[in-house]
Amino acid sequence: MRAEEWISKLSKISLENEREFFALRASIPLGVDETQKIISAYNAPSKGRMRHLCATGNARTKFLKSLIVSLSCAYDREEISFFILSPKFDYSELLALRGADITFPFLRNEEDCQTAFQTLQQLVRLRQFSEFHYPRLVIVLDGLETLSDKKDDLLECYKPFMDEFITADVDIFSAVDLLSSIFVSSPGAFVGVGNCLVTADGGERADVTYAQADCSLSTPLSFSPSLSRPTEESIAFLNGLYKE
Repeated sequence: MRAEEWISKLSKISLENEREFFALRASIPLGVDETQKIISAYNAPSKGRMRHLCATGNARTKFLKSLIVSLSCAYDREEISFFILSPKFDYSELLALRGADITFPFLRNEEDCQTAFQTLQQLVRLRQFSEFHYPRLVIVLDGLETLSDKKDDLLECYKPFMDEFITADVDIFSAVDLLSSIFVSSPGAFVGVGNCLVTADGGERADVTYAQADCSLSTPLSFSPSLSRPTEESIAFLNGLYKE
């Protein structure tokens, strides 16, 4: 789907039913199914706890980049912030997106990652104890295992973030290879109850499943991501619409 088509779809919903629009964007719209119904990351988004969208598959980084761009169509710049922790240079092109508030520190090693983690701790605590209304915070984690020397569990480096922010009112988007981890037999345990796992392998469609109360996953649901065009093409179009 092109950016203009996605904006048109969101605008129609906003005009027809504002309450439905706000509920839709709170649940993180991912794309549309075969009937053109919008599919969301969270079936029942909850305040006061961590919301986790886990992407896996060969095109997981590409999917998260596209999702961040698409969310800039649903939120004003002042309403949502993205804090990206990844050694992957791929995310740098998102800094050109004028309509999104994106922080992307340069991570070279575990020490850089630890410093960024401490910064996030302070930021989240400030948000929790301040009367000021802060924008929605999305923490993006991708490729952190490449910074670690520990090879016994490739997802060990993600656990501090999950443990620290499990009761925080934040979203975590992670991109991991679950097939190469101890969670291969129980991916729902890593995803977290009530959250979703998106499998993106680079085709025109992706699959989403939801972690249930017993940590099992629901039946996969196929959908077309909200933005299927190259990221740079979507950014160029959206920048042309953006007004200071």
